[in-house]
Amino acid sequence: MSSTTFAFALLAGNDLEKIAHTLETIAAQEVGTDIKKKIIIAHDNADLTEKWVSGVLVGSDVTIILVPLELDGTNPQARRISMLTALAASIPEDVDWVWTLADDASLYSKFGLKQLSAELAIPAHRDVRFVHACLAPKSYDTGYTQMASVRSLCEDHGYFEILGTLSSLVIAADVFRFAFSKHLAEMAEKARDGDIRVTPFTQCQLLYLALSDITGLLVDTKLVAQDQVKNFDDNSDISESKQIFLIAGEIVELAHTLESDNSW
Repeated sequence: MSSTTFAFALLAGNDLEKIAHTLETIAAQEVGTDIKKKIIIAHDNADLTEKWVSGVLVGSDVTIILVPLELDGTNPQARRISMLTALAASIPEDVDWVWTLADDASLYSKFGLKQLSAELAIPAHRDVRFVHACLAPKSYDTGYTQMASVRSLCEDHGYFEILGTLSSLVIAADVFRFAFSKHLAEMAEKARDGDIRVTPFTQCQLLYLALSDITGLLVDTKLVAQDQVKNFDDNSDISESKQIFLIAGEIVELAHTLESDNSW
């Protein structure tokens, strides 16, 4: 029997207690032998070591990959895309799917990965390359699924709703690498140097360009627990109104790139 490997890509903050909880919910997933798990953690926390992770996951056989970064003093938006591009470069070749999780997110139940993998195993879903995994507060938990191009999902439910929450993104590994590779790495470097401004949604542009015509799946099941979803960065050195202006500019730029009049 062939197996499927899921890599959970964590964008870790400095709260080790939250990170530990996230790791524990991944390790606790009840899946068959045909499902393999890896955890890749992008971080800039000196206390987040292999020894610390081993202590959290005592008795677990989950493969852990740490991706340490030097991001001290970097603004929140630049941190986010720096971590994403570092994660994309660190995905092992044997990984089939990548599920991103923000530092305050965890898996809602111990059956979440089993439920998701069961959906992907359905013959009618064989062409799916992207899944929107619902946050628990936003799901009616009906089990309803909608399969359509990512462009159609964005038109039906909203661009920011489908692509804007990192912890809802489950992406085929090759697509993840393509979307968050060279161009995003260049943007991250410029953002860290202060040459350009980025927003909490900058990565959505590249993700949409990579995914728009690809088949996606929305799954109305409570899959992700997250403290709260913020549209703006509290630690930003600019106001919310300025952040709104920058986000709007990215949407206009994307529309021009696509020569589209979509108004998500």
